[in-house]
Amino acid sequence: MARKIPIDFLPHQDRLYFNNSRIKGLYCGRGAGKSFYMITSAAIDLVQGLRCLYFCQTNSVMEGQFLPFIIETLENWGFNPKVNEKKHIISLPNGGRLFYFSYENYKKSRGATKIRKIYFDEIALAPKPTLLFSAVAPCMRDSGGTTELIFASTPNKGSEWDKWVKSPKPEKFVITGVTMDDNPKASEEEKQLIKDLISGDPNFLRQEFFGEILDDDLEFCVLHTEDFPQFQQCRKGFVTIGADCAGEGRDKFIFSAIDDSGILELAETTKADVQTQFSIVRELVHKYDAVQIVIDNTGGFGKGLYDLCKRAFLVRGREVEVIGVNFGESAQDKKSYANARAEMYFEFADGVKNGFYVSSEEAREEFTHTTYMKTKTGKIQLVDKDEIKALIGRSPDTADSLCLAWYKRKEYAGHADARQVAGAFLKAFGH
Repeated sequence: MARKIPIDFLPHQDRLYFNNSRIKGLYCGRGAGKSFYMITSAAIDLVQGLRCLYFCQTNSVMEGQFLPFIIETLENWGFNPKVNEKKHIISLPNGGRLFYFSYENYKKSRGATKIRKIYFDEIALAPKPTLLFSAVAPCMRDSGGTTELIFASTPNKGSEWDKWVKSPKPEKFVITGVTMDDNPKASEEEKQLIKDLISGDPNFLRQEFFGEILDDDLEFCVLHTEDFPQFQQCRKGFVTIGADCAGEGRDKFIFSAIDDSGILELAETTKADVQTQFSIVRELVHKYDAVQIVIDNTGGFGKGLYDLCKRAFLVRGREVEVIGVNFGESAQDKKSYANARAEMYFEFADGVKNGFYVSSEEAREEFTHTTYMKTKTGKIQLVDKDEIKALIGRSPDTADSLCLAWYKRKEYAGHADARQVAGAFLKAFGH
C-alpha cells in the first residue's frame, strides 16, 4: 500500500510545484516559506525515486539547517533515509538519491549523474552563473533532456538572480514573487520582529522583507565600481602593512603593503605556521621601510605573529609600531558603527574615494560584493563573511588585509613625519 504523504503547501507553493515549466523560481522576502518549499519538494522527489541535486548557501546552513530538516521530514513521513555525509548523498531503498552541496564546494557536484531536478536555494548568494552552471551541466547528462531547474532566493542587489527576475529570458521560465505577508503560518509577532530588526535601513527592509528588486541607485555596497580611481597618483607617504592571518584552517593568509597612493604589494601563503607568516611580514617591512603593522587577531589566531613582530622589529634604528585588531571589537565611533570591521571598511572606502588606487581585481570584487545594513539603532553593520564567500566563491581576505593596512593611518600621520625624519637621518649615516 502506498503511503500517504501529508504535504501542507501554501497556495503560492502549490501553484509553483504543479507548474510544468522546466525552469521555475521563487523570489521572496524572509519568512515567506522559501526553504520549506525547496526542502519539502526535494523530499517528495526522493520518495518518488528520483535522482536530484540540491545546493544551499554555506556549509553551516547545509549541516545545521538543510540536513536536519529533510531527514526529519522523511522520518515523519515514515521513511528511513540513509545519509552518507562524506559523499553528501541521501538515499531511499526505492532508488531515490539526493546529492547535496553548498555553494562553497559546488565543484564537488560533478560526480552526480542522471539528475532529474536541481534545486538552487538562495541562488542570489551563489558563485557567478558561468562557474556554477559549468559545474552542474555534466549532472544533466543521460536524463533524456528532462532535468528541471528550481531556484529560490531573497533578492541580492547586483546578483545575476535579480537580473533574471527582472527579465527572464527562457520561454518556460516561471517566477513567483511573495512576501512574508503571504505566509499565513507566520504570526504577526514574528513579522513585526523581523521588521524591527531590519527597520534601520528602509531599502534593506524593502529587499529583505518585501522581496523587492532594488534599482541601481538604491544599492547598499561598501564600494561601487565607479568609486575606484582609474590610475595611481604619484604621492607616496609612509608605508603600512596589513596581516590578515586569522582563522584556523583558512586556505590563504593575505599580507598587504600600502602607501598613500595605493597597493605596493600583496603577498600570500597557504601555510598557517607563525614562522612562515613572520618571514613574509619581515620581508615586506624591510623592503618598504614600513612604519606600522596591523594584525588581525580575531579569535586570537594572530597572537603568535603579533608577539613575534612586537619583539623583532627595529628597522634602521626606528621601532615599527605593531597593532593587534579584533574585527568584532567595538568601533572607535560607537555611534556610527556596530563593530570595528564595519568602521575599518568604511574608513578604507573613504580612502578609495579620495584617490587610493586598488590595483587588485580580487579586492575590487570583494569590496563591491560587501554590503551593509543598519541596525535598529542606526549603526552600520556589514553582512556576514559567509554570505560574501557564497556569492564570490571565497572569503574577502584581500579586502580585510587592505582595511587592516589602512587602519589608524590618520592617527599615525600626526607623528609619522617626526619618525620618518629620524629614520632618514639614521639612514644617511649608514644605519
